[in-house]
Amino acid sequence: GIYARSIFQRLGILDEGLILISCLLGLIILLAPWRQWGWRDRPWRLIALLLPLSRVIFELDRISLLNLIVLAVFYAGVARRQRQFGWAYLSAIFLNWAAFRLLFAYNLTSPLWYATSIGLSILAAVQWDPYWQTSKQNRHYGRILGSSIIAVTALWHQPWLPIIIGLAIASIGILVRVRAWLYVGTIAFLLTNTYQLLILITEYPITKWAIGLLAGVLIITLAANFERRKEQIRRALQSWLDRFQEGE
Repeated sequence: GIYARSIFQRLGILDEGLILISCLLGLIILLAPWRQWGWRDRPWRLIALLLPLSRVIFELDRISLLNLIVLAVFYAGVARRQRQFGWAYLSAIFLNWAAFRLLFAYNLTSPLWYATSIGLSILAAVQWDPYWQTSKQNRHYGRILGSSIIAVTALWHQPWLPIIIGLAIASIGILVRVRAWLYVGTIAFLLTNTYQLLILITEYPITKWAIGLLAGVLIITLAANFERRKEQIRRALQSWLDRFQEGE
């Protein structure tokens, strides 16, 4: 193929589609019944899997968005057929690469966009990778990592958006009974509110007296209600803790 391309310059029209051609050729090699033909299938399988990557190396500086999506679909299919989830990580890399190119093309330069893409990729891997399914503790830490990347980036670069993101993550954690998301969402929500409250008190000193007064009234009201409905609150808390322990 390289020799033919070097001789016939008119084949240059195929240069943009070489990654697609290499993926199709890799698919044909991967699906061919090599054992029935008397060949060992492992060498051919390696060729089929590495062939598209070889084109990526040659076109690293000019690879198109469409080619990145084609590569992501190819290696996702490989992971499904071979039942080896490791190839899906390669698919995730190409998908994130395509997402970053798209964000850059539309001048969406906020770090939160890129952090969201990476965080969702980690959460998807935790959800479907068999390695993460073997241990609840590993899944728990993986979910904390993926959601924390999104929450911390929002907290660092956005003023009010982390409140919405924290509430959303915590709400999803409550709905699907996943403690990791409840932890991350609640912490993000509390940290954002505390930070905004400190800014408000610093810029407007008079507000700290109003906040202190409201906090005092709220504490007295809660204490009075707690004394009257102590048993009801205890049962409600116990019920909530039982459901919390049942969460993943």
